[in-house]
Amino acid sequence: MNNKRERINIADGGKVFALAIFVPAVVSVILSFIMYGSPSFLADETVRYWVLAFLSQFLLLASSVGYCVYGKVNIVKATRLDRKIKWWHAALAIVLAFALLCFNLPIQSAVTNFLAGLGLDMSAASAMPSLDNAGTVILAVILVAVMPAFAEEIIYRGFICNALSSGDRKISAKAVLISAAIFAVMHQSPVQTIHPFILGCVMATVYLATGSLWTSVILHFVNNFIVIILSAVAPGFETFVVANWWWIMLIAAAVIAPVMYLFVKNAVSKSDDEIMPITVEERNKSLPYFVAALFFCLFMWVFVLLS
Repeated sequence: MNNKRERINIADGGKVFALAIFVPAVVSVILSFIMYGSPSFLADETVRYWVLAFLSQFLLLASSVGYCVYGKVNIVKATRLDRKIKWWHAALAIVLAFALLCFNLPIQSAVTNFLAGLGLDMSAASAMPSLDNAGTVILAVILVAVMPAFAEEIIYRGFICNALSSGDRKISAKAVLISAAIFAVMHQSPVQTIHPFILGCVMATVYLATGSLWTSVILHFVNNFIVIILSAVAPGFETFVVANWWWIMLIAAAVIAPVMYLFVKNAVSKSDDEIMPITVEERNKSLPYFVAALFFCLFMWVFVLLS
């Protein structure tokens, strides 16, 4: 008999979020000790980047899947991976991904320049290795586009946004904004704060509007995929967008606004059995997990800023 839960609550969201933050952190500490004791271990920067990229996403998936196994949660139904989407949902998600990229690139550049003006240079901290052959491009697509699209969407939209919106029939502004803020802080980097928040708001909205995690998965994948392909075949694209930021952002906004309107206007309504208001008991159970994980993320954010 299948006795797995098909609904999640805010306590589930808090626990999965804490696991997603602390499990990779613990593994990172262990790897640091290994590299300190054996300097030749992952000495090559390129190899280290890809290994850490794989581990970070694998551990995110393992955290959410492991929690669902332990807590007897049907991860496919609970996160709405079982919900099909219409063809135009996928098409608009692809268009939205490219428009958002064009809109966010100048913002990311402005933040980087602002930090540089303060005497800080973190541009190389998350820089992807050179994509100079087909093998590295394929590797990047798998580790930077495919895996994050599933791992991060399951946690930040499927669990957190879903749980926060459990008491609302359609799109919850509270769930969108809080889950996007958590998604932004999760990156633990001053450079990657504002544009992930914008992206998080959009992905949370389309997730709730369509009732399917596949919409945000597609959007997330296409966004990262375009970055990879442009880095490989058109490295000057970002420079062009930043240099012509005002009219490109204007065109991007002119695309984003009506697309988001279509998603919101056609938002699906939850059935009665899906409306489960957040109880005080569930909220109180979730708070220690959210607070601990957020405190750690903010600590690392400040640490990166000061270091």
